[in-house]
Amino acid sequence: CNVIIAENDDYGSTATINQDLIIGKDISFMPCNIEEYNEYINNTPYYVLQLYSYLVNGQKVVVTFSGIKVFFDIRVSDNQNIDIFETEIKNIIANGKDGEGGTVDMTELQTEHIKAFPIRGYYKEKKPYVRIITTTSKQRSIALNIILKYNSEITSSDIDKSKLETASDDLSAYYRKVAREYRIPLSRWILLTNYKYAKHRVSDSYNSHRMPYSARSPLCEHAFYLSVNNFCHVEDPA
Repeated sequence: CNVIIAENDDYGSTATINQDLIIGKDISFMPCNIEEYNEYINNTPYYVLQLYSYLVNGQKVVVTFSGIKVFFDIRVSDNQNIDIFETEIKNIIANGKDGEGGTVDMTELQTEHIKAFPIRGYYKEKKPYVRIITTTSKQRSIALNIILKYNSEITSSDIDKSKLETASDDLSAYYRKVAREYRIPLSRWILLTNYKYAKHRVSDSYNSHRMPYSARSPLCEHAFYLSVNNFCHVEDPA
């Protein structure tokens, strides 16, 4: 790694970068690897997205995005009160289990009322949805699978039940949804702003005690920690 840095430092890029970091200047960054992770705040896990790459001088960096909302949506049935519908949904999730017996921690589950156009069909107006918000992608997966399991158990004889229509319901790696939702380019340059920064030292310590432990990596020379809203796109000069 030191050889790579030396080869890319002919014009003093390392000194320039170090000076920029001291004054908190915006830093250009292009992801080359992705990892989903949980950071713990007051013993509660919260989803964060970690992106790995190299700076222009070849030094490896890890960037941790926090403040990411983890959710899926359920459309409110026609002519049904949204508060009553929300209560019914919470009861289904609270009393259900996914295919592996997993349950949802209801003390950390939150809901929001939103309006959006359904993906299927044509509608002149937005429809109401209940947004199910969890702290981690695992809890989201369990809650979503409980809803899907509920749908699969409904038969034609259940005249008092109807299947629930979900949206934002990707079951694959959640980071893809995060990238779409927050418009994070996973293979283009982005500009990091208003970040917390720590530099790795030989002693495996960091020079910033504000940096959450989960944001640090002994394999990376630099660590950045910032809200998912504190970045901007870099225009492609081509």
